[in-house]
Amino acid sequence: LQSELAEVHDYYNIVLLDRTSPCILNTQVDSSLMQCRVPSLIIQTFLENTAKYNRQSDNLLIFDVRIEPAELNGKRVIQIMLSDNGTGYSEEVLERLNSSENDLFATKHVGISNLKHRIALIYKTDYQFAFYKKPSGGACGLIYLPITGNSVENSQE
Repeated sequence: LQSELAEVHDYYNIVLLDRTSPCILNTQVDSSLMQCRVPSLIIQTFLENTAKYNRQSDNLLIFDVRIEPAELNGKRVIQIMLSDNGTGYSEEVLERLNSSENDLFATKHVGISNLKHRIALIYKTDYQFAFYKKPSGGACGLIYLPITGNSVENSQE
């Protein structure tokens, strides 16, 4: 997780160079999870989409990352909440993202489709996603991954 967050901050600096209007990256991460293993690009994929799909807006764009331990179905998990204050997902995109099917032939949100596929290969059925449009506007993704001690089982990375 620590390495992924460093990559996200590097990518954020690239986003700042490409935008004419400001963008803010807020991160709130439980320090006890910093050594947990997570698939690469799990956060950066969403930051990239936030920057890409909100280019036309002159509003201050805010991307929030909140990572904390949680419990899901009686198991300890790492909860990753990624949200922005942009235009949010369309109903069509939400339906596809929340589908249990992995859309390997997607033409939009390919990064999220690829991420979902990689996570399914790594964790089999021991993970959960939820995507929604925030009532105030903006996209939000919730990802729950198992915690095994201080590292997540991850033979693919």
